[in-house]
Amino acid sequence: MHRLSRPAPSFVCVCLTLIAFSDRSWAQIPSIGATLPQGAAPGQTVDVKIRGGGLAGPTQFWSSFPAEATLPTEIAGNGTNAGEITYRLKLPADAPPGVHGLRVATAKGISNLKLFVVDDLPAVAQTKPSATVATAQALTLPVAVDGYVDNLARDYYKFQVAAGQRVAIEVLARRLGSPLDSTIRLLDAKGRELAYNDDAPGLGSDSMISHTFKDAGEYVLEVRDIRYQGGGNFLYRLRIGDFPCVTVPYPMGIQRGVSAAVAFAGATAQDVAPMPLNVAGDASVDWLPVGAKLPGGKSSGFAVLSVGGTPEAVEAEPNNEPAKATRVPLGASLNGRIDQPRDVDCYTMTAKAGQRFVFTGVTRSQGSPSNLFLRLLKSDGAEVAAAEGVGPSEGVINYTFPADGDYTLEVSEQTGFGGPEFAYRIAVTPHEEKFELSASADTLNIPLGGLAMVTVAAVRGSFGGPIELSLLDPPPGITATPVVIGPGLTSTVMTIQSDASVAPGKIYPVRIAGKSQAGNVAGQAIATVTAAQKTAFSGLSVPPQFLSRNIAVGVNPAPFFTLKTDKPEVVFGKDLSATVKIV
Repeated sequence: MHRLSRPAPSFVCVCLTLIAFSDRSWAQIPSIGATLPQGAAPGQTVDVKIRGGGLAGPTQFWSSFPAEATLPTEIAGNGTNAGEITYRLKLPADAPPGVHGLRVATAKGISNLKLFVVDDLPAVAQTKPSATVATAQALTLPVAVDGYVDNLARDYYKFQVAAGQRVAIEVLARRLGSPLDSTIRLLDAKGRELAYNDDAPGLGSDSMISHTFKDAGEYVLEVRDIRYQGGGNFLYRLRIGDFPCVTVPYPMGIQRGVSAAVAFAGATAQDVAPMPLNVAGDASVDWLPVGAKLPGGKSSGFAVLSVGGTPEAVEAEPNNEPAKATRVPLGASLNGRIDQPRDVDCYTMTAKAGQRFVFTGVTRSQGSPSNLFLRLLKSDGAEVAAAEGVGPSEGVINYTFPADGDYTLEVSEQTGFGGPEFAYRIAVTPHEEKFELSASADTLNIPLGGLAMVTVAAVRGSFGGPIELSLLDPPPGITATPVVIGPGLTSTVMTIQSDASVAPGKIYPVRIAGKSQAGNVAGQAIATVTAAQKTAFSGLSVPPQFLSRNIAVGVNPAPFFTLKTDKPEVVFGKDLSATVKIV
């Protein structure tokens, strides 16, 4: 039986004492501050310097992309320097391009997650000084440059182009967890501004330009922080090539086990050939990084595709009014695009009395700049429900159909904007008494034979019952004390233990699952770590979705001594007091 209780003050003090006396081993836990380069190319081998602290004695390299990782022995002292190690990474030719993550482990624990790019552009390192046009770093296109901006400074680069050549330029900074809020300016040889961008639609605070040059010659690019801030941690990867400027795939989602042709949405994505895809019906993947190339192109634009278990419908234009609406089955997710300012898309579906469905907008969380306004209409045009994307919400309608008949969902952009990059997806699902969970950390280092704690919060919606938490498929030796988020409560602390059999120096991915019982229907949710990653990555608005559910667990050395109570569980009476023995 699970018991719900409020921790007594003495229990809090014991936890604080344990943490304080474990401090010595925690100080040696590995951490990653930067990598050089910040990316690796599919089908190639590259030496990656990992800089940070506590890196001596590496025992494991982990990445979300496929790679063979070895420690080059010809590098003097490699693996013994606490501040830097070098891994040689060999990527297969089919490694998916885009933003990924990596970690390292030592016998003292596991590192934080560091974002890293799989990029098919050849890479070079920044050379300084490059703070003036006169000292601009010369580049040969196509290229990716790994650099950083100094405080109150600009970085300049120069390159040659042919007449009529189209060049795409983008900065990956916030998308890599950097605090840099980039802005870029393209200048001709006389210093005249040809193009400028601060925040590109769908890229958060990162910048992107696509420019076709009328004349051949040398041109200059300026990179800086919009606030003129900078420093060694204001890192960026500058990409210059022939890649299409994409925001999201189109459609934005596909169904497992069903073949689909996936195109892309973006300012210059119209010429990208649709990509045939079929994700196996039994695949556990929910998100799939995909790359987009123009015909004959050498470099890729990045996007992430949603993978689910329900049908996906795509709008058929013209569908700007209910009379011309795209007819779809109720329960299919809807994919469309606000092609031009003030565009409206309509979808008609047949419902039965008493059916309750939820229409959830998916835009910014997947990289689209769209900010949706949704209206649900009866067959006579009368509005029965409406929603708009406000704050973190991207627009949600939860509606019970009162009568049999046709209903139309009207989708528009509430700002009035539009264009080829303004794609959207509406997830259409039957209403369930469900909930969402989030965990307070994506990395846990547990003392050998000890424990670590993580706060699990619940967003309940309409569900108010108890939620039972557990570890999903934990490795041998890693366990969690069963705990319940009580009825009406929104958070609890979960304790995860390591016994003495767990091998240190390894990275163990775990997930936290929550189960509920609503009537005769059992529900389950997997805790995300998105909020923790946003904090770790300098306020990154949308961390990579496929990294959002795994918590990395490592084991570090046992503390000098431990304190524990003589009882594993304390049940409090009405006076909220209990007597325990500390041993």
